[in-house]
Amino acid sequence: STWMCVVHGMQGSNERMIRLVNDLLAANRIESGSLKLKEEPVSFAEAVHTVMADLEPLARASKIELVLEMPGTLPPVRGDKDRITVVVQNLVENAIKYTKAGSVRVSVQPNDAAVRFSVADTGVGIPEREQKQVFQKFFRSTSATKIRSVGTGLGLFIARAIVEGMGGTIGFSSREGEGSTFWFTLPRASVPATIS
Repeated sequence: STWMCVVHGMQGSNERMIRLVNDLLAANRIESGSLKLKEEPVSFAEAVHTVMADLEPLARASKIELVLEMPGTLPPVRGDKDRITVVVQNLVENAIKYTKAGSVRVSVQPNDAAVRFSVADTGVGIPEREQKQVFQKFFRSTSATKIRSVGTGLGLFIARAIVEGMGGTIGFSSREGEGSTFWFTLPRASVPATIS
């Protein structure tokens, strides 16, 4: 009904407003040096599964295949669970939003020192001339004009600060018109491995 559409639209607007306010607050904390990050063992598998479940409806509505490749046993990482979830959410949501057709493939792999997360999409990609600006505050690629929605331009700026603040690394590769792969690593926690 029309009433339900109006209510749904209002809920979506409220969620976008809350996300914008949270992003602006996080960006302000990063710039002022007051972003506090916990250092504790975190089930990375749990964080990834939570985000995948939350974003599955968005992928389905966008007719995008959302794929997860992750071993059944994954060591915990050292960091801040809520912030790790924010980074995973930002990267997977971006991949879905910037992909008009095809797939978004999430991969998680451990090694002796770290756990590596990557998300590869078949989306619009980022022009080479813009790639040095990707992690800057308020950056939005000109490729964004080719998709149905754009974000605040703060997600990748926040993601880099969080990952680097937890002793990890973050990066990407991209070709315009062919998609992007964003990845980050976080150090393993010095506790026994857990099962997801």
